[in-house]
Formats: sequence, structure tokens, C-alpha cells
Amino acid sequence: NKFNLKTQNKESSHKKRCIALSNSNDDKILLKLIDYNERNNFLLKNNIELIIRSNEIIYNKNNFIVYNHNLPDSEYNELISNSYLTLLLHPKTFKYRFSGVMLDSLFNKKVIVSNDFHMARIFSKKYPNVCKIAKTSEEFFTTILSFSNNDAIEEEFKVINKEFSYNQFKKNLLKIINAS
Repeated sequence: NKFNLKTQNKESSHKKRCIALSNSNDDKILLKLIDYNERNNFLLKNNIELIIRSNEIIYNKNNFIVYNHNLPDSEYNELISNSYLTLLLHPKTFKYRFSGVMLDSLFNKKVIVSNDFHMARIFSKKYPNVCKIAKTSEEFFTTILSFSNNDAIEEEFKVINKEFSYNQFKKNLLKIINAS
């Protein structure tokens, strides 16, 4: 297919597609997810396709696809816009850094399921309906199943789009400039 990511099921378009496209993904977390899925066959049973970016690992089995190369912007954007939700698999050392994949996903109204690192905790507290923390492989997979669109999620996406808009950024920047 166009992503050079071969799926094993020709019904791929009927699956819920989840993505983790950050090049900061932690391969240790990824390996735990692969292990959990191999033991429980979770993705196939629930008709979910999971596509994850790794720095080293290549894997394609039971609706679980791992690739280790950069995608062209058009393919990256298409994966985000056609996904069900986004996983963040950042190491704890990620701490105060911000995830571009997180912001891209939120702007595209995609729910975030993240491991526990500082920035994810902040977003989870501020936007509890669209940003969830998962501490184990099982929690990642069960949280994927637990989401369904509702009014609270839609309202949080509206707030996020307003708070991170160009106009809001400009106002905040002017406040900083004028304060100095």
C-alpha cells in the first residue's frame, strides 16, 4: 500500500486504525505491547490495526505493524487523519518536552492514549476526556476499546483548538514581549 506498510488483512479499511508515529517512541514499551498482543491476539479479536514508528524494530503480524523509517508528510498526515486514536509511547526521560504528534493528533480530533510521562499527565488532567494515561500494556489495549465519541470529547477538542490556535499563540507571545 502507499505507506509501504503491508497489512495482513485485506479488510484493513474496516478496522479501527491506531497509530504511534513519534520518532521518540520507547522501544521497550513497544516490545511489551507486541508481547501482550502475541499472547492475547487482542488486535485481531477486536478488528484493530496498530501502526507504530520505531527507531530500530520492524514487525508485521496480527494487525500490528512496526516500521523504522520516516514517512513523507502527506503519508504522515493521512495516517493521522484516518486513525481512530493516537498512542504516545515516550520514555519517562521525555519529561517536559512537547510531542508534535500529540498536537497534530489533537488538532485532527484524535484521542490520545499515552504512557505516564510529565507532559501527558498535564494534558490528562486538563483534558481528561481526550488524553488518557495507560501504565501497562493491558491498559493501553483496554483503553483503546473504551473510547467512543461523545459530547464531552467534542467540547474538549473545541477548547484545545482555541487554546492552541495561531491567534492565541500571538496573544501569548505579545504578553511575553510586552512584559519584558
